[in-house]
Amino acid sequence: MQTCPSIVLRALRRAPISILKRHKVSLQKFQVVDTAFHREKFAARELLPHGVSLKKAVNTVLHDVKDGDMDYAVWGQCRKLIIYACEHNKPELATQILNRMIREQLLSGQQAPKLSARDFNIIINAWTKLRQPEQAENAFKQMLSSHAQNPSQVEPPDLRSYNSLLAAWAASGSPDAVNRVLEILEEMESSEDMNPDTYTYNTVMASYANLVEEYGAAKAAEDILLRFSERHTQGKIAEGPQTVSFNIVIKAWSNSGDEKGADRAHKVFSLMEKLHEEGHEDIKPNVISLVTLMNAYAKEGDLEMVEKLLHTADVDGDLTNCYHCAISAYAKVGHANAGDRAEEILTKMKDPIEDTYKIVMQAHASANRPDAANRCEDFLGRAVEDYLKYKSDIRPQKSFFKVALDAWLDHHNQEEAAERASALVKDMIGLTKEWKMQTKPDEKIVDILIELWSRVNAEKGYEILGYFEKQDIIPWRNSYNTVIRAFNLKRNSGSIQKVLELLHRLESRGMAGTSNYNEVLFGLSKHPNVRARNRSLEILQVMEDTLQKGDKGKGPNSRTYATVLYTLSSHASGDDIAIAMDIFRRMVQLEKDPESRGIDRGGYTAILLFLSRIKHHESADTATDIFNRIPEPNGAHVSSAILANARSFTEMHALTAYNLLLKTSRLFLAGKLKDPPNPSAFCAVLRALSKVNNIHTDSVKRAYKILDLIKEMKFNALQHADIYILFFDTLARDTNNNSGIEAEKILHSIPNRNTALWNSVLKVWSSSWHVDKVFETQRFLREMQDANIKLDIVSYNAVLLAAATSAKMSPEIKEKTFKIALETLEELKHSENIQPDNFSYCNMIRCYRTLVQPSQERINSIQEMFEECKKKGEVGSICLEELHRALPPADFEKCTGINAGKTNLKKEMPNIPIDW
Repeated sequence: MQTCPSIVLRALRRAPISILKRHKVSLQKFQVVDTAFHREKFAARELLPHGVSLKKAVNTVLHDVKDGDMDYAVWGQCRKLIIYACEHNKPELATQILNRMIREQLLSGQQAPKLSARDFNIIINAWTKLRQPEQAENAFKQMLSSHAQNPSQVEPPDLRSYNSLLAAWAASGSPDAVNRVLEILEEMESSEDMNPDTYTYNTVMASYANLVEEYGAAKAAEDILLRFSERHTQGKIAEGPQTVSFNIVIKAWSNSGDEKGADRAHKVFSLMEKLHEEGHEDIKPNVISLVTLMNAYAKEGDLEMVEKLLHTADVDGDLTNCYHCAISAYAKVGHANAGDRAEEILTKMKDPIEDTYKIVMQAHASANRPDAANRCEDFLGRAVEDYLKYKSDIRPQKSFFKVALDAWLDHHNQEEAAERASALVKDMIGLTKEWKMQTKPDEKIVDILIELWSRVNAEKGYEILGYFEKQDIIPWRNSYNTVIRAFNLKRNSGSIQKVLELLHRLESRGMAGTSNYNEVLFGLSKHPNVRARNRSLEILQVMEDTLQKGDKGKGPNSRTYATVLYTLSSHASGDDIAIAMDIFRRMVQLEKDPESRGIDRGGYTAILLFLSRIKHHESADTATDIFNRIPEPNGAHVSSAILANARSFTEMHALTAYNLLLKTSRLFLAGKLKDPPNPSAFCAVLRALSKVNNIHTDSVKRAYKILDLIKEMKFNALQHADIYILFFDTLARDTNNNSGIEAEKILHSIPNRNTALWNSVLKVWSSSWHVDKVFETQRFLREMQDANIKLDIVSYNAVLLAAATSAKMSPEIKEKTFKIALETLEELKHSENIQPDNFSYCNMIRCYRTLVQPSQERINSIQEMFEECKKKGEVGSICLEELHRALPPADFEKCTGINAGKTNLKKEMPNIPIDW
């Protein structure tokens, strides 16, 4: 068994054999440990951060030493172990050791060594570093209870204990923590034995300063400063506020977000100056004070005050950071003259450093002007020239060039930006070769250059990528992704070949990662063909095989599966259902992986979209099940689940889609759902209700409910006219004689009505059972003309259909109806832009059949109508079928040349002359 060196076992090497025997530590184990420490005495610290050897050391103390049998040697090593555990962020292990020591005291009484406040303070500080104030509080309470239980053996909390607890709560940064900090302070102030010190008050003020933009926090910090000063003046505490104390309050006002925060900070700064002049040596503004105050004015955009403070404030120390603060202020505000002002400030510096030049370049780059990138590059050029001519000691760094390249990234002319970036990179290479400067382009520089060229020309980005591959600079994975995305935008077969080639190059170098595979899969999803589908499945299999080998950096994530599902959905078929569901099951497994984010919204969207494009009842059931498991569905999830059910066109799924639409729409209106179902979902449900034969009796009622929802959601009628058209289609199947009247009322309530909406109401009239529907249809057609609505073939065909389907009328009414049909057909023939089509002639033949008494004259008229239809090339299967019903068999055969005994005239269409 391999034994890791530990601090406790190192002590055993120094212990007498008698101690080892008393603690029942085997000599064999001791020798192993002794040898390990002799070999790795400097490696022990490196092992401890991993927690492995540290945990074994703790277990040794807890299990190898008997209760009541811990002497001073082991006690001392336990203290060291507490220190090491806390140093390596394992205060819970330190707490276990401390509990063991407390138990030992209770068992041994006065014989055990005493526990000092320091033993507890170390653990409190460790929890503070981990920002867990509750655990620090528990350690503090344990100190109090242990002292109360055994006062002679456990020291009470000291000033450092209270200060450590204060620091734990102050570092947490929550508003609730401040209340606890104030409780602790008041407890200390009211205690005779525990007077707060400067650190105490500074910590309390810092707890307020950490509450960024919390209302009243800065004022509270200032009140604590005054309270601190008053107690010092009253002689209750020895030390008074120092420069650090005032700096904390200045920071609090700087971060307050108050509109007068900078002015309040300035008052505190001025108070420091006044107190110093009065003889308080411990209070004088320093560089930190000035920088914090300058930042406060910079946040408010008062750059004039920033510069005034820079040149007038009397502070000790190196003012470099103050100059940097002033220059950065211009860079952040982005004024048009930011670069010029930054350069002016630079000229006033005695000893600028490299970072100063970099900040000036950033000021030029962020200036709100079209030539910002040019000016940034010009400044860089001057800096390089001054250095090469020995006019300046500032040696241009690689970071200087990166600032200039970043500036070109934001330039409005992308082609110019790419050209200038190329020139800069060439300069970097030249300076490296000729002047031995540290400006050789690295992966960051290459990434910027590739991104700039990929925006302009994917081929150029591809070329640059290949160039650097041949050098000793291997571009980042992200650089490959940039070029891949550029090719994906082109969406042609040549671009996808380039993408696959780039993936192959990544794989050959062992660089391909999940993000690279995902970008390639995304490109394939834009090519809806079988080859793209198959290649996507192959890549997915490669990623999963790699994951099985333990390489999670190349394994699929939720986006991977979602993209493959999108590819499958682009040409969704029933054969792919099993594959898609298998992919989704693998996606579900991600939720069990603690290192995975599980299924994201895109994953659910992809599978539901796939299922919505397959018109199959199984896909509808699956979509409903998946939708029900989504924690917070969005509009895309809702709409896809509705579409999957609506498109199966079965009675059960049509009703499921309808109920889901109503439920989710009401949840949205109640504010319980972020996004509503999209208009396509409303259309799909209305279409399903109109086509499922078994529910026609209630379909109109449901359509009216959907219409009410549309009005509540305030959909734009013109933008979403399809919804209303489908509603009218549903209404057209109603057996109610008044459906046309209802349709007209709804139409006139819609603003901005187009031709399609008017035609839909015409269809309602032509399909209704109203006794005078042909007259109403003609009236409505005239109303359209009066409203300057452009009539189309659908408008005229609706009138012809109304005439052809009018039933059980008196001879006089039939004659009038037939006359309307003839007038409509003639009007259609004389229209400028439209002519009769297959449906027009079909309906007219039907009018002859249903409205004119059988006679040779009727047969002749029908034959003439058919001849006219043939000349215009409008003969279709429905026209042939209507002709078959209207003519005797011999006349039908004479007109068409088709055997009258044929029942399926659709199959005869290929046999008729092409000019018909």
